Amino acid sequence: NKLKGLVFLDLSHNQIMQISEEISSLNNLKSIKLKRNPYLNFSKLFENLSKINSLTYIDLSYNYLNTLPNSFYKLHSIREVNFEGNNLLNIAEEVSALKSLNVVNLSFNKAIDLKTSFYALSNCPINRLSLKYLSEKDIPKELGLLSSLKELYLTGTYINELPEELGSLNQLEVLELGFDKNNGKRLNLSKIPASFGKLKSLTTLAIIGARLEVLPKTLNGLESLKILDLSWNKLLEFPVFIESLNNLEFLSLEKNMISEIPEWIGKNINLEVLILNGDFVLSSKNKIRQIPSSIGQLKQLKV
Repeated sequence: NKLKGLVFLDLSHNQIMQISEEISSLNNLKSIKLKRNPYLNFSKLFENLSKINSLTYIDLSYNYLNTLPNSFYKLHSIREVNFEGNNLLNIAEEVSALKSLNVVNLSFNKAIDLKTSFYALSNCPINRLSLKYLSEKDIPKELGLLSSLKELYLTGTYINELPEELGSLNQLEVLELGFDKNNGKRLNLSKIPASFGKLKSLTTLAIIGARLEVLPKTLNGLESLKILDLSWNKLLEFPVFIESLNNLEFLSLEKNMISEIPEWIGKNINLEVLILNGDFVLSSKNKIRQIPSSIGQLKQLKV
C-alpha cells in the first residue's frame, strides 16, 4: 500500500520464484524489468499484471522462455515487450489480443519461426521490430503483412535473401542489417529486391557486410533517404541512384571495390558525412585514384 505511486520496477538479475499477487495493486506501474529471472512463475505473474491498466513496458529478456503462457496475452495495455535472448519458437496468434503492442524485440531467439510470428504480429500495430542475431535464414514474405512497421533491425542475422514483399511496407523509415564485425563473416545476401524503390518513407538504409556488387536503379525512388550505409560490400561502381537522393546527409561506401568517384557527387548538396576509405588488401585497380573537383560543391560536408 505504501508503493501505490510506483511507476518503474526493476527486478533484473535475480532468482525470484514468486511475486506476491499484491503487485496487481500498483495502479500507476508503467514499466517492469524482469531480465534474468529464469525461475519465476511467469504464468501467475502475468495474471496479476493484467490487472494493471497503466502497464506499457515489460522486459522478459534472457529467461529461457520456450513458449509464452496464455496469461501473457491478457496484458492488454502493453505497448513494448523485450523478448531478447530467450528460446522462443514462435509468437502465437493469441498476440492479436494485444491491440496496443507497438514494439517487439525478438533478438537472440535463434530458432524462432519468423513466418508464423509475422503472421501473428500482423494483427498488432507493430512499428518497431528487432530481429538481431538470429540463426541464418531467409526472411519470409509474411514480413509484408506488418503494414504499420516503421523500424526493422536485422544486424547480426545472416540473411540469404530478402522478399519482394518488403517493398510493400510503405511506412518503413529505418532498415538496418549487417554482419557481425567481431567474426568478420559476410552475409550471403548478394542482391536486394527492386521493390525497395517503393519505400518512399525510408530515411535510413544500412546494408553492411553483404556481397552486393550492383544495386537496382529503382532505388532512386528512395526520395526521403538521409542515411545510406553500404560499407563492406563488393560494389565495383558508385551506385548511380545516389545522384537523385536530394536529402542524403550521410553516405558510407567504405571497404568496397570502387575505383572512381563520379562528377555528379557535387549534386548531393546536403551531404554532411562522406566515407569512402578503401581496403588495403585490394589491388590498386579497386581503389580510388582521383577526387573530382565537384566535391567542392558539398558546402555542408563536415567529415
